[in-house]
Formats: sequence, structure tokens, C-alpha cells
Amino acid sequence: MSLILQQLTLTTSMNLKLILPLAFVLFTCVACDRYLEELKELGKGPKVTKEVYPLPGDRLFPEGIAYNPRKGTFYVGSTINGDVVEVAVQTGNARLFAGGPAQNRLDCRGLKVDAKDRLWICGGEENKIHVLDPAGTPIKSWDTKALFGSGFINDCVADQAYIYFTESRVQKIYRASLNSKVPGEVEEWLTFTNAQIPYGAGFNANGAALTPMANTSSSSFPTRVNCSASTVTPKKRLKFN
Repeated sequence: MSLILQQLTLTTSMNLKLILPLAFVLFTCVACDRYLEELKELGKGPKVTKEVYPLPGDRLFPEGIAYNPRKGTFYVGSTINGDVVEVAVQTGNARLFAGGPAQNRLDCRGLKVDAKDRLWICGGEENKIHVLDPAGTPIKSWDTKALFGSGFINDCVADQAYIYFTESRVQKIYRASLNSKVPGEVEEWLTFTNAQIPYGAGFNANGAALTPMANTSSSSFPTRVNCSASTVTPKKRLKFN
């Protein structure tokens, strides 16, 4: 698997172009049969005919999104109260899937549905990781600030064996096992240095994606994390223009 840094180009009100380092985590594995199976499964889901999906309430502030092709639904989470809304792809019907305050969750960032239809939630500034069962009932939560001194749990990605979590302020990646019926404990899986993946003030490691090993040779991907060997290989330093 590989971790990659990409550039985000912004144009300010002063018409200044800023090239910002946005750490985008690309996890690449040697044996990604499960990943390829998931891609095929995505194509078996319901046909999407709607372009707009209204969400309930006027203060949801959604960010993360996760799709479950087996149910034909997607989930979005609120960054201000931790609510998770479930939306039917074909009809657009939306309902509260899991209330944030009721489940002691005040922030939702990255979301991921695993092969057992459990929903994993990154707690962002709250520095928690949550996992819900297919009915939206909490299975377990981890306080990553207390456990590992985390700064911001941003996004997650899963392969056939593990789910990995990006950390935007501390140079770490966390993971949990997906092999059993009961989710594995979250662990501090990988740490790295500025020489490997430079971190600055504010947000760093952000989004995450999974890809086969063969797709990691592009020069646009400056840094790789090999998940089998738990190593970081810098490829290219980002520059500010």
C-alpha cells in the first residue's frame, strides 16, 4: 500500500495562487483481490438517476460520505453534531441513521462501510474513532487522544484485512483489524518523520484511497507507504509557489 502527497491549488481574493501540500493517503497492497472485488460490486448497485439528494435539517454541515452497494444507500456525517444520515440512492429518501449526541459523538469526518456492513466514523477534532453495526447501534469507540496523543482523525480506508485512519496533525497512521466478527482494537500502526512525509501547521494527512501496487508509479504521487512492510518511501518534495 502507498501513502501519497498531492498538491491543492487555491486562488485567493488577491488573485494569488497558492500551492498547498495536501496529504492524500493512497494505500496500495500487493494482493488487493478484495479491493478489486469491491470495485466490481460497486457496479452492481442501483442505477443512479438523481443528481441532487436533499438532506434533512438546515444545519447538518456534511463532510464524509460512504456508500454501501449491498444496501443501495450512502451515509453522510455532520461535522457539528456527529449525526449520521442514511440516504437511499434510488429514491433519495433520507433518515437519521445514528444520532451524534445520543451516541456521545459530536463530529463526523471520514466514513467507511466495511465488508460486514459496519460503519466506521472518524471523529476529527474530537479525536475519536467509532464503529456502528448495520442498524446504526454503536459497537465501540476509541479515544485516540487518550490512547495515542492524536490531533485530528480525518479519514479512513479499508483493505481485506485492516481499516486505516489518517491523522492530520500528528505524524501517525492508526489501524484496526477487520478479520473477525468483533472489530479489532485500534492501534498506532505507523509513525514517520518530516524527512519522510513533511508536516506543517494546520491540516496535513487528509483523504485516503486504496489502489493495487501496480498503480503507484506515477510521479504525481511523491510519497508511498508500503502497508505490508510498514515503511515510508519519499518520492518527491512538494514546493510552495
